[in-house]
Amino acid sequence: MARRSCSPVNIISGLNPSPSHVRPRDQGPLTRPRLVRLRKPSASVPRAQDAASQSVAATPHQAAERQHASAPSSTGLEISGKHSNPDSASCRHGAQAGSSQAATWQVEQVVVRKRGHAREAAQAGLWCWEWGSTRWRASFFFLMASVAFVIGSAASLQPHMFAGSRILKSILLEWPFALGSLSYLTGACLYKKAALEGYALQRRTQGRLSPVLKWARVEVLGTGMVILGCELGSVSSCAPLLLQAFPGRISQAPLFVLEAWLSTALNTVAGALFVVGSYTILAGMYHSFAPQRVLWGPHLHTLNFWGSAAYLVGSCGLLMGAIFAQPLFAVHPVFRYWLGQFIGYLIGSLWFVAGAFAQIGDVAREMQTSIGKL
Repeated sequence: MARRSCSPVNIISGLNPSPSHVRPRDQGPLTRPRLVRLRKPSASVPRAQDAASQSVAATPHQAAERQHASAPSSTGLEISGKHSNPDSASCRHGAQAGSSQAATWQVEQVVVRKRGHAREAAQAGLWCWEWGSTRWRASFFFLMASVAFVIGSAASLQPHMFAGSRILKSILLEWPFALGSLSYLTGACLYKKAALEGYALQRRTQGRLSPVLKWARVEVLGTGMVILGCELGSVSSCAPLLLQAFPGRISQAPLFVLEAWLSTALNTVAGALFVVGSYTILAGMYHSFAPQRVLWGPHLHTLNFWGSAAYLVGSCGLLMGAIFAQPLFAVHPVFRYWLGQFIGYLIGSLWFVAGAFAQIGDVAREMQTSIGKL
């Protein structure tokens, strides 16, 4: 029986369409650069193929894809092919050399394509536009919600602006809080989706028994608390608009008491959930609940930390506003104005704006860094 050649081109499928062991769908020249897709080696796969797969898996492109994507690309080359003599030293050397050449070629093509997209985005002024990232979309909705809360909080400081005008009060005060709460809820759901994607990625790459999964679950738990707080806040913010839909013949006194109870109770509970959930997310990110490790360390110089830390400070502001600016119990006007409306709602909303900008910038920085490392 004729011995099959151990040339590298017979190891990496797709580079040589002539061998008979190449599957029909892999035949033909490469018409466009595609990503490398890993296949888990089985017991029947020769050791030369395992070495080739490991060589491809160690490329910087795969590391960047695992870090910034929710799942590996569904298109790309697959490492396949069999050897008639896998124990041959020359065959193993040929497999390693062929896999290295193929991986290098693939990475170069991906770098050219991604750098071209990044250059075009930068020239268009869209260096931070990463709509394909779930965390970026979550930060974008947080930013829109924070801006709406800033508008509503600023209007609440000047109640004489809409005195005697129900329509103006709805436009400047009630609608911004209602739309902002719904936008917060959308962003929180997207943030939980991003956390679940990170958990699935860690489980796939680290294994089910990895201790890293414990902190990934903690981060998912924190996002669940934030979502619950957003739901309660949405009900509280939309309550004034919903109560206006009642017929005019119903007495306004019971509606006012109901609105006061909803605003006080739901906003206070929602603020507490925001604070606990935001700190839980930080604990999951830095693998500790200890404040000295979460709120101190080298990560203080990163945008990722300040994005989440700003959300924590903003959540404390919302809780302070819910306590001091609530309409149910009597609060001194000075405390209501400065601690509740100004520091609590307005300054807290500005912290949310800063956190959203930091998260957006962090996602853009990660993408630019991954492109530069390829």
